[in-house]
Amino acid sequence: MRIITGLFSVILLVFSVGDAAAQSALSDTMENRRVLAQRYAAVSMPIVMKDLVEASAKVIPPGPARDAYLQASRETLTVEKATMLAAPAIAETYTTTEIQALIDFHSTPVGLAILKKSAAYLANVQPAMMTMIRETTARMKQILSNRKQ
Repeated sequence: MRIITGLFSVILLVFSVGDAAAQSALSDTMENRRVLAQRYAAVSMPIVMKDLVEASAKVIPPGPARDAYLQASRETLTVEKATMLAAPAIAETYTTTEIQALIDFHSTPVGLAILKKSAAYLANVQPAMMTMIRETTARMKQILSNRKQ
């Protein structure tokens, strides 16, 4: 099923963006960025979100807590919400050339494989990053407390 979903996503990417040469001729306007960003997010986010939820659930021991996390994630971390958040951020961050390059790259077998593995990578890094953020927050509070004295 995952192979079929992946192949379908690649086909959608290829046909939704049209000829790469024609797309690369787009001027770098915010409207063109928004169009390309929406196309990219609409195809990439279903892959990323599904894999992200599954990968991040693996850090929770099997049982009721993991089941509840998966249920809550499916209800709140929806592809639609993620796409609505991602598309404007992509348009604000990248040029039309860069967005087109993302589309072109993730349309390849290697690009699709990397996109699918991104969630697992993030899930592997997330616990350590959260620990570092907690440590940074604690240190920041300590610094602010010392300044008040």
